[in-house]
Order: sequence, then structure tokens, then C-alpha cells
Amino acid sequence: MKYAANIALIPEREMYNRAIELSKRLDSEYVLGENAVPHISLVHCVLDSDDFDAVFSKIETLASNTRPLKLRFEETFVGPNSGSFWLKTNVSKEIYELHEDLISQLSPYFCNNPDKSMFANPESITGETEWVKNYLAKSSHENFKPHLTLGFGNLSVALPLEFLADKLSVYQIGRYGSCAKELKTFRLNP
Repeated sequence: MKYAANIALIPEREMYNRAIELSKRLDSEYVLGENAVPHISLVHCVLDSDDFDAVFSKIETLASNTRPLKLRFEETFVGPNSGSFWLKTNVSKEIYELHEDLISQLSPYFCNNPDKSMFANPESITGETEWVKNYLAKSSHENFKPHLTLGFGNLSVALPLEFLADKLSVYQIGRYGSCAKELKTFRLNP
């Protein structure tokens, strides 16, 4: 079976809970919580479950060689077309290298042509298939913009917010590119 996957950093508990609290303040159908986990996407791709052992082994090795990342949300952003509300984080050397390492080590396992059946809650999927299909070309490498999506709308947030991201997870993607269904999580090496 093939899965539309989001390989993402998960913030430590305090920031995780803060993101959910902020998301609930937006008047939005996208609300962070159990079915949309707060995260910072590193790679969107399609993975075949037949390759999970190899893929998870590579991610586990990367996680064991990576310290928790100290990140800082420095500004907010509202998408001009989508209206999505982001907390943008600094593009530190560590987060950028992790993004690049994941792509270089896992790209042999990436599958093409995502379709709705590969997503969590496929009946709710609209433009997400195109997003995943075009992720490497449009949102990676020099176009990588690490952020945490809170929902849709606008909100006043006291910045900066500093936090640690202490887990590297693979989730099946849901509506709006959310981390909907956990496939595997690895702790970063303290």
C-alpha cells in the first residue's frame, strides 16, 4: 500500500500544547489536535509500505545522530491565496541539513503520482495530491520554508517563541497537509 507521507519535526510538549491553543483561537475548519498534530514539515512524499523497514531504518539513524533542534518562531505569515496562518521558524543550519539529508537518503524510495486513496480521510482531500506531487520541485532545497500551520485566518501572537523539536515522525497526510495518522516516531538523540 502507498501512503502520502509527511516527515516532520514534532515540537516538545509545551510548544505542542501552545500551538493547539493558538489554533483553537482561529475561526477555522483546520484545528490542530488529535487529527492534525502540530508539526514542522521536512518532506512530503509518497512511500510504499513495502519499503517501510528500509525507510524507517534510515530515519532512525538520522534521528539517533541528530540532537533536538532549538528553533525559534520569529514571524507570522498569512498565505495570500490560501489564507493559511503560519508561524515561521528560522532556517537554522541544523534544520536545513536534516531536510536535505532526508531527501538525499530517502528519495530512492519516493513514489510518483499520489492519489486520494493514499491520504488519511481520502474523501476530504482536494489539492493535497498536487502539493505532494510537486513538493520536491516547489517546496524543498532553496524553497524550503519551515513553519507550523495553525489554521486559516489571522491572529496576534507574541513572538519570538523559542522551543525544542525533539521528535522526528512520519505521518500519513490528511486534509490541508496535516499530520493525520502516525506511522512511526523517533526521538532525536539528546
